[in-house]
Amino acid sequence: MPELPEVEVIARGLGKRVKGLTVSKIHINKPEVIKNDNPDGICNLQGKVIEEISRQGKFIIARFSGGGRILTHLGMTGKLLVMPTDEEIPIHSHLVFEFMENHRRLVYNDTRRFGKVLYSLNGEGIIEQELSELGGDPLKISSKRFLKILKSHKRMIKPLLMDQHVIAGMGNIYADESLFEARIHPRVISSELSEQEGLTLYRSIRKILRSAIKAGGSTINDYCRDDGTMGYFQIKHQVYGKADQPCPRCGNTIYKMTVGGRTSSVCINCQRPPVVKPTARVFRDCWWGQ
Repeated sequence: MPELPEVEVIARGLGKRVKGLTVSKIHINKPEVIKNDNPDGICNLQGKVIEEISRQGKFIIARFSGGGRILTHLGMTGKLLVMPTDEEIPIHSHLVFEFMENHRRLVYNDTRRFGKVLYSLNGEGIIEQELSELGGDPLKISSKRFLKILKSHKRMIKPLLMDQHVIAGMGNIYADESLFEARIHPRVISSELSEQEGLTLYRSIRKILRSAIKAGGSTINDYCRDDGTMGYFQIKHQVYGKADQPCPRCGNTIYKMTVGGRTSSVCINCQRPPVVKPTARVFRDCWWGQ
């Protein structure tokens, strides 16, 4: 699933290619991808100019003249593609935006349809409610606020980083990579991190996310940029998806374990496990390894 870097790359690309264009026609091929009560109402944005494309968390936001907005979450296989008008539209394209300028179109394509589209015509309603529930952006919040978040929760650090209501934008890939960079085990309780460990994690997250954006994101399965090209940050992954391979830092084996219901890749030499009492549950969960 695209995370903050991939969504940021797409938003920036769309901003360069469709900002300032006027929507002439919106074709709805699969109304169910639009999660408003009245999917056809999105056509009221015909004749409007796209004034801005931005990102909030894992959402892409298009703002139109007159106050309308479209919010898109790409899910697992969603794509937003800017295509020439003389190029055939690919299968599984559920929304198509034509422009008065008549030299390109914007296509929302989603093979498995786990993504969603929401629209607002007047700056009020379902989009605003969705965005109001998001946590802070890891590239925008201050270190002071980040440390406060860590101290105010008594949760394992990885699930906390991935909770979109607490910190918006991060998922499995960049949580694993950031924790490895900071030498922090994903099962450490957030409130038990020292101030220095918290600052190290804060800097590691920002470093990893910015590097991933610069590389165009990580193409693991379906992700591609708005022009259809792949990102290449996946070749720089240190631990994500590398279970049973040697750690690039110390050479020890990278282990695969489940943390908060998600598969995680960890070097237990570089990311020391938390100190816990050896209860039966700890032995059952294999806290220190697979």
